[in-house]
Amino acid sequence: MPTLVTIYKREHYPYLDLYWNWKSGRWEDATINRVLDLVKYNACIKNFMLAINLIRDARGENKQLNEILKPQRFREEPAFVALIGSYYLANGYEKNAERCCRICCETQPDIMDKYLALSVFAAKKSLKLPGAIKTTLKSRMNILEKAKGFTHIYQDFIGNRTVAIVGNAAVEVGGDKGREIDAHDLVVRFNNFSLEERFRRDYGSKTHLWVRSPSIKEVKYRRIHGLECVLISGYPVVHKPTMMWRWLDQLVADQLCFAFFSQDTYHELCKRLSAPPSAGMQFIYSLFKMRNDMQRVSVYGFDFNQSVSYQYYSRAKASNRHNWSLEYKLFREIAEVAVG
Repeated sequence: MPTLVTIYKREHYPYLDLYWNWKSGRWEDATINRVLDLVKYNACIKNFMLAINLIRDARGENKQLNEILKPQRFREEPAFVALIGSYYLANGYEKNAERCCRICCETQPDIMDKYLALSVFAAKKSLKLPGAIKTTLKSRMNILEKAKGFTHIYQDFIGNRTVAIVGNAAVEVGGDKGREIDAHDLVVRFNNFSLEERFRRDYGSKTHLWVRSPSIKEVKYRRIHGLECVLISGYPVVHKPTMMWRWLDQLVADQLCFAFFSQDTYHELCKRLSAPPSAGMQFIYSLFKMRNDMQRVSVYGFDFNQSVSYQYYSRAKASNRHNWSLEYKLFREIAEVAVG
């Protein structure tokens, strides 16, 4: 069984990466070759952050990197070729992306079904795709045409309204903040939040905007009274394999507005945090960038793993794939601007 790793770019070491080794429970260094080997043999291929960081930071100028990422090396592993091709495409390297597409179409064309942007690109290049994929592609494009960006969500739903951003940390238990939270014009909640009666005194009962991470399989679709919009956090869904399409289908069927965060903001946060941002930080930072302050915004249920490491509705601990200490530091910086 291969070791599952999460990989983050270390800024001050050129082409040297830091990864969290889940087996040993500590951060470890690795050369590009070593890290790519770990990704290559991870059957779930969850370490998409490695490919995007290396390709973006190297800007195609590192010969060693280009040699490692040659899709011809992985002809027997089309899933890995599709992964690399998708992130080449995301960063504008269309020639490299086209080579990856051709290999996938020749070896295992159905793998393209998992990567929407790559499939669209292949169709534009008139590459041969199975009929079933073309049908799926059309359906998914229809879904994405209904999606909005964070800027539109801000203009249409947030604007100058008072906002309560309610995290899932157990820090508000016993604080009787429920009525205060519900008094805001807009209440934002995340992932598997709970509105059970026993939590309403401390965490309120209203939800207008639901921020949902596509990487958390346990987040089930549910109909929420008063919900106005759903925001999909994390890296844009069109550039990575996803199982969220049924979830998005349901949003369309229920005529709910849904949107994605800015790809540039996501990468900006990854660099600042040396890790993928949590859904909470992604929303707070995006809102701060739009308003340039945090006036008329209140934050509840955020601890950034400083003292309480579990959620108010369960004993589940906060994910260790995020850099909580740097998220806390960034949050303090944003709060100081708001106070100033």
